[in-house]
Amino acid sequence: IEVDIIFPEDITLKRLKSNMVNYVIGYDVINAVFEGQERFQSMINIFKSCGNLMPSWEVQEFIYMKSSYMTRCKELGVPMAPTIFAYKKDRTPLKLLSDIKAQGWRMFVMKQSYMAFSLGFCKLTVEECEKNPKILEDYFEEHSDCPEYVVQ
Repeated sequence: IEVDIIFPEDITLKRLKSNMVNYVIGYDVINAVFEGQERFQSMINIFKSCGNLMPSWEVQEFIYMKSSYMTRCKELGVPMAPTIFAYKKDRTPLKLLSDIKAQGWRMFVMKQSYMAFSLGFCKLTVEECEKNPKILEDYFEEHSDCPEYVVQ
């Protein structure tokens, strides 16, 4: 057995395809998020295309997109806190606050898909967001690239 330890800067499609299997340990697409959009897209394309990742790209993406696994867990009867998914394509600060109020929540937390290390996590109250709409506006601006916010 030969082990090919691949450092992040050495990841290429050719290198991954040259191995029978590549175990994703320590560095993944989430790390690439912090290296800029170009690197992030490059890693997604490589991981999608190589065909020999463990876990597979499909499993990784299922986990990265929190709405995917959370929705599936809920369908299977796993208890979960009430959750709002604010998708990039149609979210606005005003709509999100309205959805939160419709749940009857006075306090909520927000986090993001494709994120780690509690970055983008915040705990807010409806009252403070109503008094200062700029709180959510700034959050939406700062994290505009995020595909979805998870609000509970």
